[in-house]
Amino acid sequence: MAAGLILAAGALGASIGAVGFSRLVSPERRLRWMSPIAALAPALLLLFALEPALPAALAILVISGIFDCYQLAANAEFVRAAPASQRGQAFGIAQVG
Repeated sequence: MAAGLILAAGALGASIGAVGFSRLVSPERRLRWMSPIAALAPALLLLFALEPALPAALAILVISGIFDCYQLAANAEFVRAAPASQRGQAFGIAQVG
């Protein structure tokens, strides 16, 4: 059961973050906040060095997942920067990388 909760916690946070970030934050702010949020998402995982109990570990994963919302701004900026005629190719290369 603990393994299932651990696997679900990050996905739950990412879902909450994506919905909130896309609906409550303007596109201009998303772009400004992208870098700090992108740094926070993995930085929170450093708290696992303290060997937290399961409830705290789940909270860390949910919060880190919420900060995964920076992907929305990163993807939007990537689409904007890629030439329209080469977007499919650019996304393919990005996925492989």
